[in-house]
Amino acid sequence: LSSIQPGSIGIVPRAAQDLFDRAVAGGNRAIEVKLSYLQIYCEQIQDLLKPETGDNLSIRELKDVGGARVGVPELQEMVVTCLDDCLRLIQLGDRNRSVAFTALNAHSSRSHAVIIFTVTTVREQKQRTGRLYVVDLAGSERLKKSKSVAQRAVEARAINLSLTTLGKCVNARATGQQHVPFRDSKLTRLLQESLGGNAKTSMIVAVRGTGDHAEETHQSLEFGSRAMQVQTHAEVNVEEAPFGTPGSCAPPAAQATHALAQLQQLQRQNAQVFRELKEDQDRSLRAIKSLQKEKEAMRREARRLRDVHNEQLGTERLEKDAYRTMALRAEQRAVEAELSASKSESKVAELREQLDRAMEQLEVLETLHDAYSSKDPRDQHDQHDQHDQHDQHD
Repeated sequence: LSSIQPGSIGIVPRAAQDLFDRAVAGGNRAIEVKLSYLQIYCEQIQDLLKPETGDNLSIRELKDVGGARVGVPELQEMVVTCLDDCLRLIQLGDRNRSVAFTALNAHSSRSHAVIIFTVTTVREQKQRTGRLYVVDLAGSERLKKSKSVAQRAVEARAINLSLTTLGKCVNARATGQQHVPFRDSKLTRLLQESLGGNAKTSMIVAVRGTGDHAEETHQSLEFGSRAMQVQTHAEVNVEEAPFGTPGSCAPPAAQATHALAQLQQLQRQNAQVFRELKEDQDRSLRAIKSLQKEKEAMRREARRLRDVHNEQLGTERLEKDAYRTMALRAEQRAVEAELSASKSESKVAELREQLDRAMEQLEVLETLHDAYSSKDPRDQHDQHDQHDQHDQHD
């Protein structure tokens, strides 16, 4: 809403510029523009321009031109004189707004934001007052898609509940019901006048053109269609200009005093804004230095982990080489054992062959011995004698 990028200028800068353009074209009349910025976070109203005011500001019925109105009495109103003043205050408020990371959006708004422009004009002793509410509604959220847990889930439930109440109020106003549950939510209570009272209301429905969000898109369009049926009746808020107001019939000295007081108030407001911006700048610088230190520490830790990793890789290589050497040695011993076994088998076969030959010779000797043993002893004696005679003859 507050973007000032070329080609995507938001509604708030456009509205502020239109206000000041109308002020310049208004001619002979005194105009004062004030800006307020608040958020509704988990049903708690917080001033984004002055967060130290408190975390839960109250809503009251305030006296206004033409009757009472619903407002926040403790809300800071800053006088602005040009578009740059508005943008500076809005940027200050944006930094104080609650945002968080979800699975759907890295900078998801966790609150409803309301920017209020209060415009007061004085001409011919008549004072006219109008307010422009620019509301940035946080989108409805499904926990299954956003994967919000813990505090993010609490924020999502609060957002969905307030949007449900807003839908009930719009539906009640569109159908002409007597009871409208404005008090069921801080959002609807604050926007009571905008939802069918003394106001002109416009609504912009943002949808996504993807099939994954078809159901949410359909519901949003139905909500916008019901909102178009709400009837509003805008009236000009006019009253007699108080004494001392620029443009009223006051003595010149009184007008000069009032103008000086307004100038001093503007100077104080600008000084406060500059102090806050300086504090934000100092905090940003401290955060940058802290992040740089963390980055350097992370680099050192990364180098240390890389060294440890390389050392572990070297140890693993040594262990793998040792395992490989042991495996080679085991294979070598296995081969030697196989060779030794083969040699032993061949030697055993050779011994078996020698044993077989020896057994064959033994069988032959046994056969000869048996044959010799079976002859008559006398024949054996005659043979011996014949041998002896033969030897003598020789």
